[in-house]
Amino acid sequence: MYLVPKTLSPIPANEKHIVQGRDTIKLYFGDRRKSVPEDWSICDCNPATGCHTEVDVRDLDMFEESVVSAIQVEYIIAHIRPIEIIAVMKEWYRVLKPDGWIEIEEVDYYEACNQFMKADNIGRYDTIWPLNWALCGGEHGANDFHAWAPTISRTIEYLEHVGFSVENRLAEVRRPWWPSFRIRVYKRE
Repeated sequence: MYLVPKTLSPIPANEKHIVQGRDTIKLYFGDRRKSVPEDWSICDCNPATGCHTEVDVRDLDMFEESVVSAIQVEYIIAHIRPIEIIAVMKEWYRVLKPDGWIEIEEVDYYEACNQFMKADNIGRYDTIWPLNWALCGGEHGANDFHAWAPTISRTIEYLEHVGFSVENRLAEVRRPWWPSFRIRVYKRE
């Protein structure tokens, strides 16, 4: 649950110090069940166990320009509407310090569909359910939905358009029937 309508109340003042008081700010947007190092702030639009800061990934107004050292984004690019993706990436660029980085991990929908098409009949039956989940989402609430099907090439195209330098295409993440990509991009000035 990473997106919320813009009409929701702003971040409570008592939560801002959790992130703002640190010398190095690192933001994590992704699966709250994952073990995240203590020096990272787990961010989500819904207050929940394990969430340090209630913030919408699309709107980081609580942060001044060039104050965040790193942002980790795992499996949420598909949740951002295509019409908003450039604005979201510009917001990430705005809050990052020079030489700050973003690491993005996401299902590569092009590769997922290729795997499905190349599989034999038995393999297709085994791949249809994870593919359906990837395309339609494993929604857990009104704000948890997949808005588009990112590919590595389209994601890089958007990031470069905003001004990021794509210097590290990290090893692909392979899960059964679930090809994903991982890239690291930098704010270079």
